[in-house]
Amino acid sequence: MEQERLGIKQEFIDRLMSCDWFCNCGDKVFDQFEVAIEENQKKAIAYMRSSLWEGICLEKRGDLAFAVQKKICDQMWDKAHKEIQQSGHLGRVSKRIKAGLKKRNISSEEILVDVRANVLSLFMADYFSEYYTDEFYDQMLQIYLSGHLPCGYEYKKFRVY
Repeated sequence: MEQERLGIKQEFIDRLMSCDWFCNCGDKVFDQFEVAIEENQKKAIAYMRSSLWEGICLEKRGDLAFAVQKKICDQMWDKAHKEIQQSGHLGRVSKRIKAGLKKRNISSEEILVDVRANVLSLFMADYFSEYYTDEFYDQMLQIYLSGHLPCGYEYKKFRVY
């Protein structure tokens, strides 16, 4: 049965838990793919608060949800979301995110909420990776794992801090 392949993957959790969150924010080096580097924290936060960034993230979450619901069913989406929330993994990763933001003196609750929402989307994308892949989520994950903070997206290119 196809649905047996679905679930929270330990390898994914291990990658998030071993991440040194935001350790490279503001650094000029990111060589995994083309991005626009933002060196100024205030500008990066302004980009993250923009309706453009919020709109892109919501659109991509919608694309993922639609693809999964079309290929599997609505109940599997809801089940996965609940499983991820109840597993405790997201909470543990959130603690590391909060510590990383504090270490870099990024204390905005809005930013924490944005990053948590993105990480939940990354969990969902990984959960349903057998049915849906998107370069957007692959790149967003690489940005976080590299110690940067995605703060915008224009012309199919991330802006990172």
